Amino acid sequence: MRFNYAVFSLAMLALAGCGGSSGGSGSVSDVCNDLTSAEFSCDTMLTDLVAEGVIPVVEDFETNLALLDTSVGDYCADISNSTKLEAAESAWVSVMAPLQQLNVMGFGPNADLENGLTSFYDWETANPINIDIAIAKSALFAEIDLPASDNEKDLVAIEYILFAPSVIQTDGESANENSNVKTWREQNTGENEVQQDRCDYAKLITADMVNRVATLKTSWQQFDLASVSSSKQVAANEVAQALFYVDTKTKDLKIKALLPQVDQDNDDAETFNASKVESQFAHISKEHIIENLKGLRVIYTANGNMGLDDYLVAAGQDQIATDMLSTLNAAITNAEAINDSLFNAVTNATDADTCFTITSTGLYDVDTESSDIDTLCALQENTKNFTDVLKFEMIPATSFTAPASADGDND
Repeated sequence: MRFNYAVFSLAMLALAGCGGSSGGSGSVSDVCNDLTSAEFSCDTMLTDLVAEGVIPVVEDFETNLALLDTSVGDYCADISNSTKLEAAESAWVSVMAPLQQLNVMGFGPNADLENGLTSFYDWETANPINIDIAIAKSALFAEIDLPASDNEKDLVAIEYILFAPSVIQTDGESANENSNVKTWREQNTGENEVQQDRCDYAKLITADMVNRVATLKTSWQQFDLASVSSSKQVAANEVAQALFYVDTKTKDLKIKALLPQVDQDNDDAETFNASKVESQFAHISKEHIIENLKGLRVIYTANGNMGLDDYLVAAGQDQIATDMLSTLNAAITNAEAINDSLFNAVTNATDADTCFTITSTGLYDVDTESSDIDTLCALQENTKNFTDVLKFEMIPATSFTAPASADGDND
């Protein structure tokens, strides 16, 4: 299958590198625009990718953030009420679903370093110790509101506050404890005093995010994908590159990093590692993976409208278009077959040899209910099946380019 597109790909590369035929003007051919026919419109695809793919998910994100803000406020007003805490936790989970879908739509306003998705959720660099320091400063000093660092005022901070109530992080050395955290901890010895301060800090975060998501939505509503690049092909390429989130993040960091790998130079790679689980407090890492994959399906198909799948068909690559969806759906089905949390599955896992075997075959048995760890090991291979089609078939067949972050083959 990987050789089916060779002639087409070479032709597309030639077109992209030579002048067009419009009167010898020397203009460069626009591959996406050149595919336009009665059945496919590059303009419509670029419009649908934003209007039907991204914006509805951004709107869900905005709606769910407003609910989270309300739920956190209700809980903070009645800190001992476990029902209100559970409602706030549930609201946080609801916010994470569209956020995780948006992560695979990392182009346009979503990719803005100051106001894009990273400002709402930066799980890779978040540190509970630093979050405690920010909470302590906010509680101790009236002039201090929220810190400059995104990863101390984002949805990870909310997760920590809601799902690890009243916790204060320690590093095992009291002498190394941050002075502000120490003062804050020693001043708050009564029941719920620490959590009240943490909750009040959470209210600052959710209020800030409600304002910022409104800005994000407006940016998307005003965004014209076709006009921000030198050609329509380049604009479409921005969307294709965003799909690689599932390769470099979902597959490599959210799945593979948890599992033992055959590595003769690194003994640690041959063990299970629960410390790499994305959701360290709420333990919904499985759900995050599922939403990443579903979000990719949304943007690939423009939510059932004219998407990149239609581009492939217009380019004569019907089989690749089908394989993209079939391998993606297989990965979603695999992830959904995991019953418990990934944290529990990895924490209780011991059989690295069996995992080695399963990660090379992708086989698990739904009917006999394979263990969660076996099903997770299979997910590494089944996600790789999709990313292989993305990297080695779709990208060459369309003359798109992979992002620099995907240059190294970490499979």
